[in-house]
Amino acid sequence: MIFPDACEAEGSGQFFIGFDEAPTAAGTAAAVEAARVYPNPYLNGQYLTVNLPAGEQARLQLYNADGKLVVDRFLRSEESGFALPALPAGMYAYRLVAADWMKVGQLLVGR
Repeated sequence: MIFPDACEAEGSGQFFIGFDEAPTAAGTAAAVEAARVYPNPYLNGQYLTVNLPAGEQARLQLYNADGKLVVDRFLRSEESGFALPALPAGMYAYRLVAADWMKVGQLLVGR
């Protein structure tokens, strides 16, 4: 599934929405790798957990297959998880944006 205004990063299976390439600053590689969104697949009613490096804050943006922003939430590393609003089953693209790094990926939502 291809999202509007998205491009795949060199066959990696990760889609980048609204920008041309992944962040490449050497100091941010560990933070990007450490950031995790799970469970994936996500079932409605579960808590979505976003692991951030200690002391980090980030913004989680979740887009549906039409490219519409359906979740926009600010997070701190101290948060353990939160419930998403009820979402239709399908593939969603997410973007985690922090002060000096960004990570994108896909989240499968089941029933």
